[in-house]
Amino acid sequence: MNKYGNITYTIGIWSGFDQTDRLVAQARSWFRSFSDVLVFTEMTHPWDSDKIKREALPCNVTIIDLGFGYGRSVRRAGYFSGRLEAQFRFLPGMQAAYERFPNASFYVFGDDDTYFFKPSLIKLLNSSNPNISKAYGRSYCSSDITKLMKPSPNYWSCRHFLQGGAGVVFTNNLFERIGPKLINCSEKFNSPYFVASMRFALCAARYIGSDEWEHRIADNMQNVFHSEIPDLEVPKYGLSEPPITFHKMTKATFDETFKARYVKYKIKRKKFLADLGEITYTSQDIYMLNNNYRLSYRPGMSIYVPYTGEMFNRTSKWKPIIENISLVGAEQRYGKFTVRLLFDENISFGKIIPHSNYPRNNIFIYKMQKPEIIPLN
Repeated sequence: MNKYGNITYTIGIWSGFDQTDRLVAQARSWFRSFSDVLVFTEMTHPWDSDKIKREALPCNVTIIDLGFGYGRSVRRAGYFSGRLEAQFRFLPGMQAAYERFPNASFYVFGDDDTYFFKPSLIKLLNSSNPNISKAYGRSYCSSDITKLMKPSPNYWSCRHFLQGGAGVVFTNNLFERIGPKLINCSEKFNSPYFVASMRFALCAARYIGSDEWEHRIADNMQNVFHSEIPDLEVPKYGLSEPPITFHKMTKATFDETFKARYVKYKIKRKKFLADLGEITYTSQDIYMLNNNYRLSYRPGMSIYVPYTGEMFNRTSKWKPIIENISLVGAEQRYGKFTVRLLFDENISFGKIIPHSNYPRNNIFIYKMQKPEIIPLN
């Protein structure tokens, strides 16, 4: 179980028995920001499990075979879509997390193509109360689900659910009320075409009450829980807040986001990662000598020059700046531009502020909050 101050939280990932490559890509990227991750699956060969655990170090990965054979039974019934099979491990995985850690403050879940940013997730958990029933994520709705309600609620045009693949967060209080009932819900609503996130919504509405789920528990936070990859979500929305998740990631996009987010470095043969996730992909401004002229900066992704219409994408990894055997900053190139970030504990979360600029040399020096450092050995 993960801890931050007085907060404890679990992170669980739903994955298929044939998705080892995707899990390995997850493990070597964002898993390493956390101390523990649970993987719910039907899993795998021992060597697959060992590879995932090895790539995730120093994170401890626990692979849980749900034991229900849901995915296999779906195949025997003639459904060969991995997406359909995945629906059957959603609620059992949730209940398994609750049974293992009934006293966790929060329960966090995602798919094997979900990408989590720890700094923003911790910010959300710090501002939330685990002793009230809340669920956070990206909300969608379906008019079809209301037809299955008894009695059918004729005064809503849709039933809200939080998309599991975009990442979901539940409080302990909510899971105390619904956690023990999740297996029953999964068995009752077991059509392979019934999306798992909707199953949870229906389960909550049945046992807690439709009005409470719709209007007081489910919290749509689509500005930080994203349902697509960064290349689609960032240009579309322009991130005003640091992201908590992205979805539909591939091995390539996991690797690219790692380069955008982490500073990898060594000091005296010891390896470290610095996590710049609180600013990665966010919308920032870089000011020229005249404050009327500015560049649009998305850390880890690009620099856009509005008065020429030119876009300069990231062309390097983060390069560490080390002084007196300590990491004091990092720099990254975007075509002809270089952005140098110096770490300062006094900077606000998710912000960069000017330190000094050399526009003629296309070098811009800014300050950001000192990041979390992750020892790798």
